[in-house]
Amino acid sequence: MKTHTRQRGQAGVIDWLTVIACAALLGALWCAYEWVYDKGYSDRDQIAQQDDARRKTAEATEAKRQGDASRTTDTRLRDENATLTQELKESQDHAKKLEMERDRALRTGNQRLSIRTTSCQGAAIPADRAAQHASAGPQEARAELLAEDAADIAAIAADAESATRELNSCIDQYNAAKRALDDWKNTVWKGAQNVEAAKPANPD
Repeated sequence: MKTHTRQRGQAGVIDWLTVIACAALLGALWCAYEWVYDKGYSDRDQIAQQDDARRKTAEATEAKRQGDASRTTDTRLRDENATLTQELKESQDHAKKLEMERDRALRTGNQRLSIRTTSCQGAAIPADRAAQHASAGPQEARAELLAEDAADIAAIAADAESATRELNSCIDQYNAAKRALDDWKNTVWKGAQNVEAAKPANPD
């Protein structure tokens, strides 16, 4: 009877030891799982933080690049426009000086203007200048314009030349602006590519 009771007691102890061992094993497995799980999330968070830092750095660098490029483009355009404007002013001033000299010469008679004509029924050309027109041939004569009319015609031609110079200057300014804008766009495009390359391959 005592032997049977002792055996039952030993069996109970073994059962409890088995339960305790199983519980300890399960606890260890759970702790290991928690550690691996937490470490995985920690590593992923760390990688995400690094990717975010790289992205923010690239965006800040690109923002600075674009700001510098914009300021450089603005300065370049201002300088080129100032140069072209100065060149146009100098050209116009020089042409205006010549125009005034020609106008004064035409109105005072020091310079004369004549046109081709088939007959010379108007004012006769003085003999000292008739020889200059001899090369025109027998079928062609020349009629000299009045001083005031000659000056007016010369002024019309001068206005047309002035407008042409202004138009050419506008074309030069447009081309300069287009070149500067193209360079700026290329700079921005390259910067956008750098920002795109800095983004994580799989943000999720």
